Amino acid sequence: MSKTNLAIQKDLLRQPSTITLVGNPNTGKSTIFNALTGLRQKIANYPGITVERKMGSTIINGVLHKVIDLPGAYSLNHKKADERITYETLIGSYDYEEKPDLLLLVLDASNLERNLFLASQVMDLQIPILMVLTMSDIADERGIIIKPEQLSSAWRVPVISVNARSKNCDTQIKEALIEKGVAVPKPFQWNPTTPLRKAVERLDKEWLSKHTQLPKRARPIEALRLIAEGGLEDSFYQYSEGGKAKKLIESLQNFLEAAGENPTAAEVVQRYRFISDISEGSVSKEHSNELT
Repeated sequence: MSKTNLAIQKDLLRQPSTITLVGNPNTGKSTIFNALTGLRQKIANYPGITVERKMGSTIINGVLHKVIDLPGAYSLNHKKADERITYETLIGSYDYEEKPDLLLLVLDASNLERNLFLASQVMDLQIPILMVLTMSDIADERGIIIKPEQLSSAWRVPVISVNARSKNCDTQIKEALIEKGVAVPKPFQWNPTTPLRKAVERLDKEWLSKHTQLPKRARPIEALRLIAEGGLEDSFYQYSEGGKAKKLIESLQNFLEAAGENPTAAEVVQRYRFISDISEGSVSKEHSNELT
C-alpha cells in the first residue's frame, strides 16, 4: 500500500483505537475476534434486544485497542435487528458504542461474490479497512482460486488471507495491520448508473441533509434503501412534513422507472454487476478432469 495509508495506520496504532469486525454470518469473524481478544472480552446483549454485543481488547505494538465484533449481516439495508445494529454502529449512532476507527472486513473466500455485496456497502461509508479472507481451505477444495493482490488492486484496500482457526491468526492480522496498513475506500466504486446516482443525490440534498442527523458519508446508503423500499416501513418518512419525504421518494422511483430502471432492484443489480466484473480478474475456478 502507499505511504499515505501506512501513515494513517501508524497514527491509529499509536493511540488506543476501536477495531471493528464486520462481515456476513458464518465467515469466521467471531473466531478471529476470540483470537484477537482471548480472555479480554465481554459478551452482553444490546439494549432492549436479544442480540449479542461482543466487546474485547487486544494489544498491538504495546498499545491496548478496543475490539468490537458486530452481528453478522448480509446487507446494510437493516430490515433485521442485527443488520440495523451493524449499520447504526458503523455510522456512529449509538451513544454507548464507540465509532469504529478501522474495520476488519471479514469475507468467506469460498462464497466471495455474496460476501462482496455487504463489503461494497461498507466501503461506501469510507472507514479505513483491512479486508480479511477466511475459509480459503474450503475455497481450495472447491477449486476456487482467489488472487489477493488483484482483489486489493480492484477494491483499493489491502487484502490478506488467514486461517481463522490457526493458532497464529491474531499474529497474522496484527502484522498485516502494521505492515500493509489500512485504506479509506473510495465511495461508489460499484459505478451506479447516472439515473440512480442522480436520484440518490436529490434525496440527500432535498431531504436527508436537512431533516436527519445522519453523517454525510451515511446518507447515500440511506437514500438507496429508501428508494428501494419507498420508505414504507418508517413512519418518519411517511408522515413527517406532511408526507413530503414520501412524495419525494415516490417521484424519484418514477424518475428511475422512466429511465428504464427498477427502483426496488437497481442497487442490488448494479452492485452485483460490478462484483461480477471484479471477480473475473481476481477469482477463478479450476475445472476438474475427473469424470462424473
